[in-house]
Amino acid sequence: FRTGAQHTYVLCLECADTRLQAGPVTQSLSHSRIYFTKAHTLIHTYVFAYRSTEFCFARLAVNHASRTPHVAHHVSHAHLALHFSHLHHSAWGAVGVAGCLGTWCLRWGCRWRRCWSASKVTALALQTAGTVRASTGKKMGTGGTGGKTAIKQAHHACTSVVNPCTPCLQPSGGGGFQYYTPSGMKLNPGSLPDVPFAHNSVKNPPVAHVWRRSHWSSWMFEVDYQPERATVQFLKGGFQGCRGGPGSDWYVENALELLDTAGEWFFDDHTNNLYFAINGTDTSVTNLDGVHLQTLLMANGTQKTPIVNLSITNIGFRDAAPTYMEPHGVPSGGDWGLERRSAVFFEGTEDLIVRNSEFVRLDGNGLMLSGYNRRAALADNEFAWTGGSAMVAWGRTDELSKNGTLGWDGTGGDFPWHTSVVQNLVHETGVWEKQSSCWFQAKTAQTTLLGNLCFNLARAGFNFNDGFGGGDQVHNNLIFNSCRESADHGPINSWDRQPYVTLVADGTPSAAMLPRNISRNFLGANYGGSNGAVDNDDGSLHYNNNHNFQVYGHQKFKVGGIRSFGNVMAYVSDFGSHWSAPGALPSVPNAMFNNTVVFSPSGSGDYHNCLPWHANHNRVFGANVKVEGSACKKTMTVPEWQALDPSSHDVGSTWDPKIPSDEQIVAWGRELLY
Repeated sequence: FRTGAQHTYVLCLECADTRLQAGPVTQSLSHSRIYFTKAHTLIHTYVFAYRSTEFCFARLAVNHASRTPHVAHHVSHAHLALHFSHLHHSAWGAVGVAGCLGTWCLRWGCRWRRCWSASKVTALALQTAGTVRASTGKKMGTGGTGGKTAIKQAHHACTSVVNPCTPCLQPSGGGGFQYYTPSGMKLNPGSLPDVPFAHNSVKNPPVAHVWRRSHWSSWMFEVDYQPERATVQFLKGGFQGCRGGPGSDWYVENALELLDTAGEWFFDDHTNNLYFAINGTDTSVTNLDGVHLQTLLMANGTQKTPIVNLSITNIGFRDAAPTYMEPHGVPSGGDWGLERRSAVFFEGTEDLIVRNSEFVRLDGNGLMLSGYNRRAALADNEFAWTGGSAMVAWGRTDELSKNGTLGWDGTGGDFPWHTSVVQNLVHETGVWEKQSSCWFQAKTAQTTLLGNLCFNLARAGFNFNDGFGGGDQVHNNLIFNSCRESADHGPINSWDRQPYVTLVADGTPSAAMLPRNISRNFLGANYGGSNGAVDNDDGSLHYNNNHNFQVYGHQKFKVGGIRSFGNVMAYVSDFGSHWSAPGALPSVPNAMFNNTVVFSPSGSGDYHNCLPWHANHNRVFGANVKVEGSACKKTMTVPEWQALDPSSHDVGSTWDPKIPSDEQIVAWGRELLY
């Protein structure tokens, strides 16, 4: 097809020519920055073969004049592609999205203005019956969400042997409760002045994005306004997280009445008209692409007949459609609800390589290793502006047979094992789903996370949803600006509310978990990540957190088998005062030793309580440092605590009330990391 004065060629890689036969085959796909994007548009439809056992490609656009690959939606000044791109600001009330195309820019944004001028809006009749996910500007709300509803509808169901919905039973830490989400909200006067919406989409009604209270996760609901009661009823949705509770902040999208800012747009599927607000004076746009493909590349094998030695190098992937309203499941015993889909999806592979590729402006998860995968290597890639998580590994156990009572059995081997995630650059994740990460794993074992850089994240950098087998190695990573929109978390987070039986520990069926080793990482626990640079949350066991440079936050010792040693911790609020010693595993007690801990002058200064801590040879700084809490008869300084029993109380530990200089702290960090 022709766009302006340029020819754009569309290359359809037919499955008959490029299919990967299940079995021991080797095939490599490599090109200098080839970009794969959507396979279908509103104006043009492209041939696209899709079968379950092949990896499948979408549209490839190449500039005929220069013979150089380029991103498909940058083909010309007048060729305006509608894609799902984002510009993610740090404040929830200023979330926006943008995809600039020459001088044209489509933009979604949380806007406070309610009026829009008809002179700014152009309606274009679309010539085909294709669909896009209708999305618009958003209105921030000031009314509170209210009401509770038990999960009854099928689209709400969180099904897993670990069922946090009915109710969540945890080994230790965090109480279980019946899962519920808000059923709607009663609007305060003026909070959403454009309702009732007269131009709702038929297939895609308005959607409310709602924070769970405490900003643990966000939900999305299709909504219906009931003017007689001045309420907004929540319909389909609420399954995007699986730790229910009351609601909090919210905004609404996807109604023509909300189209009030240049760059916003709305698709009316009553009339097949697309409305968008011009961000300029030139209204000569003639060609538009509406794109909606959620998965751009898929490789599906099986554990019995895997795809072997597939290599994806120097490829660019962008503009996959949102997935937050697709069915979600419960990966395991953490707080997450997750959709088993991504822009680039692999299942049933061995020795997969994804290297030196770009994953940009993908409105769901970027890349997923689902079920059986062995020795996958994800290296030197960049992930940016993802709607959900950048990289996900999610294994499978039998959660359906015998009324779901076999979900604990991981001995079948249907999970990612020995994955290496090395030197990837990840930023601006969680544009839509806030319960998201740079790297997430559930029912996955012995992953190596090495040398990755993660920043500007909605929630944690790395999240371990369970202890499944363990044995993960986390070294030399830099994570900062995590939890920019969420709270009660850290740059690295873990849960382990359900035990699993695997063959990981010694080759025989065992619930034993190999320790996770987290070392030589630079972790900045700023924003809402101050709940611990390494947040070993509910049920977490067997962590060796050592030789990390941790700035802000603290170390959790919530359950047991948490060993913190050799770390430099700068400007922490507290350390071990809230937690039990020796913990839930007397044979592997919680321990803190050989750490350098600089307490923040504005923090509590709580070092630890008077339980039998395995604490020794720590260097502690800060005038406000004290020993108090459980089993303490009074508040004490560190020397006073040591004097009570010199043979066991903080042997070899020192306390200096003077805070070291920033230069000294940085020097300690450099020495530790380099």
